[in-house]
Amino acid sequence: MQLRPATPRGSKQRDGHEKDERSRKLEHYQDYNFLNYISEMTDYVRRKRRMLDIGYTMDMSRRNILNMKVKEAVEKNMIFAILGYYPAVRHKLVNMGWVEKIDSKRTYTDFTLRKEFMLTNLDSAPYIIKNEKPEQVTSQYYEQKYMSDALAERKPDLLFALRKNYITWSALEPDTVVSYFPKCNFCSKLGLNICLESTPVFKNDSDSLKYPRGFNMSNEISMRRFVQNFRETSCFSLMRYVKYCFEKHKPVYSLDGAIPWKTFDFAEAVCLRRIKALQLEFVEGNTLDRYQLEEPEDVTQAWTEFGQDVYNLSNQRATFKFIGEDEMQHVFARAKHVVESVEEYNKQEMYDGTHNVWVLKPVANCSGHGIRIYRQLEDIKRAIGTLKNLTCPRCVVQKYIEKPLLIHGVKFDLRVWYVITNIDKFKIWVYHEGYVRFCSKPYSNILLDEARHLTNVRIQKQYRNVRDPPQLPAELMWDFKQLRDYFTKNMNLPRKWDMIMKAMEESIVTIMRCAQSINYIDLRKNSFQLFGADFLIHENYQPCLIEVNNGPGLSPTTSIIAKKTTELLTDMVKVVTAERNPLSSFQNSVDTGKFHLIYCKELGLSQATDKERLTQAMKTTQVDLLEWKKAVRVWKLHKTATHKSRKTI
Repeated sequence: MQLRPATPRGSKQRDGHEKDERSRKLEHYQDYNFLNYISEMTDYVRRKRRMLDIGYTMDMSRRNILNMKVKEAVEKNMIFAILGYYPAVRHKLVNMGWVEKIDSKRTYTDFTLRKEFMLTNLDSAPYIIKNEKPEQVTSQYYEQKYMSDALAERKPDLLFALRKNYITWSALEPDTVVSYFPKCNFCSKLGLNICLESTPVFKNDSDSLKYPRGFNMSNEISMRRFVQNFRETSCFSLMRYVKYCFEKHKPVYSLDGAIPWKTFDFAEAVCLRRIKALQLEFVEGNTLDRYQLEEPEDVTQAWTEFGQDVYNLSNQRATFKFIGEDEMQHVFARAKHVVESVEEYNKQEMYDGTHNVWVLKPVANCSGHGIRIYRQLEDIKRAIGTLKNLTCPRCVVQKYIEKPLLIHGVKFDLRVWYVITNIDKFKIWVYHEGYVRFCSKPYSNILLDEARHLTNVRIQKQYRNVRDPPQLPAELMWDFKQLRDYFTKNMNLPRKWDMIMKAMEESIVTIMRCAQSINYIDLRKNSFQLFGADFLIHENYQPCLIEVNNGPGLSPTTSIIAKKTTELLTDMVKVVTAERNPLSSFQNSVDTGKFHLIYCKELGLSQATDKERLTQAMKTTQVDLLEWKKAVRVWKLHKTATHKSRKTI
């Protein structure tokens, strides 16, 4: 297959040169870049579609070979079905001897796409095969269709779909391996907040899981809890800002300053009460009853005036009034004492910064839709009130991480893929490749526009041509190798990446253990699922968990995503097939690609009850592990007693 039109005839030397050039392009065809990958993949799909115009006749000997292949696949339980467009999965499974059962309604192949189907809206990138010939494509298509027709009454042994609505759960057999868990509530913005609140019980000694605190704005009590925390955070932000200005010799006071020092005294008193509560591990009066009470109007007015003073101060619109050099040094010592004390008792406080920035996220949206960033309480309340008038009023308010690690002065975050398998045992596999998403403008805690703060591809793709500084990558994206090289070459920190990767792995283990414990994931036997975790790296090189996606987008919106997701899907097939094969546990070396096993636990599900009861338990919407373990103990005692009575008889 040629990827370019034939060149005009010329000298033999020129023809040889052009031929070598075409061969070189074929050899490196999967190394997409920003300038050619959409056009190259579009051209590939169109060319492959045209190859079907060639006729194909299947002789009897070939039919016999295909029938034997189908029979062997049925005996070995190697029948698979794919719902969606995942050519890399199909290609890998077919090469391993599996046979596909095609669902004509929900299965799409790279040579039967509709002409109006945009490539960037695909489930994943096309799997481009080098040196592909038209007759091979045509024969492969008709042979796959012939074998699929022979499996009309056979249900698949492996069902692959990364969209939950494609799966008919009632039609699944208990032994069918499916690429989804029935329930993953911990992946929603509300569910993740609940899991994070439960993590202290599951944190290990390294305490690697870092995350921004959040509030589910579901009722008035939640709103009062958030308001209380917003005000306390504002007081600590003022202390940090005063400390920062003194250390950096920036103006925080002047002879004509307009902010009275009672604002500082007020903030210090609130901070000291909070620190005392942390020391005693009890917040005085911090109960639900307190949040249900209406506060006096004069208290509300005092907090409003305080918030405006802090906002004007941090925006450098006003300063404190100068009261003497010795007094100012005493103020600096007081602020320093407050900051160091709170960070000693609450490590999460170190991520708050000096500007009290918060982010509002609508629950039902994704890809950055509807996310807004605010610094003033009244703006947040107004935005929440607007959402309540919409069809989906629920939202989450999170503390914004104000001191992220920057590259070229720009904020970035990381997408880490991991797979949960519950085929033999409950295991967590982390993929040691991913991508880094950049913003398109320099980071700022004062300018809160989306180009500086939201790294989503959907948002940043409209700013690629005006990115600042120009040293940023053309697609505003790196892979992990480029980030590792940056740490090594530009920052002289060759081991930092390994520490960051280890901390992210420990964070994933902690959040999954928590989701298990509070029943926020259904552990269906013979299931696996791909997840995407988003991390932000703090300036102290500690990763902070931002979100977990249960259906991470694999659409080829950039060349890096197109290449990495193809490798990801191929390696995921290696993991699942190895887990499904009982003999793989006895092999010394099993190829799992770039997936690394970081957690393994025996759940004892197969010993809980007999096969019929186990089947019914797996179909329930909620899985209570404690009840299952109790059932195991009861079943074992009953079995032992029965065995003894039979032996006595």
